[in-house]
Amino acid sequence: MAVSRSTIAPASPTPRRVPEDSPEAVGTRVFNIALSPRCYRLKPDAVGAHAPSRAGLYEFVVFDEKKNPEILFVGLSWPRTIQDALREHLDGRLEPSSTRLLAYRPDVYFDFVEETDARSAEDYQDLAAALVSRHEPRFNEAPVLMSGRFARVAVAEG
Repeated sequence: MAVSRSTIAPASPTPRRVPEDSPEAVGTRVFNIALSPRCYRLKPDAVGAHAPSRAGLYEFVVFDEKKNPEILFVGLSWPRTIQDALREHLDGRLEPSSTRLLAYRPDVYFDFVEETDARSAEDYQDLAAALVSRHEPRFNEAPVLMSGRFARVAVAEG
């Protein structure tokens, strides 16, 4: 089962671009992202069918009765693929395990960053740290440290 992202937040096909000289970006690095258009149920067949075979960022999400999202975990899969990382969660080789997540809520979904201007491992590390700081996911128990290249990192979701 997939949950349309349009039911939880407006999404555009491409990330909103923030000019580097805009007041929003002065003194900070702004990463532009677009999340996957849908959230997919965390189960093996959905991972194989929908998770990308590339490195990047992914999230585990649950929804309340009004379809408001709660981000449970922000994950960085570098250099392995998002698909490989999700399989490791399902197999219990990577925390939080799917067993732990499903014990919290029976309907857990995943999504991923589909488009971004992040290019390097350090960019993705900074982006992950900014998303963890923004959402404060309950299963991100250890802090995700920024690379130290920027005084501040922000995320613009488009």
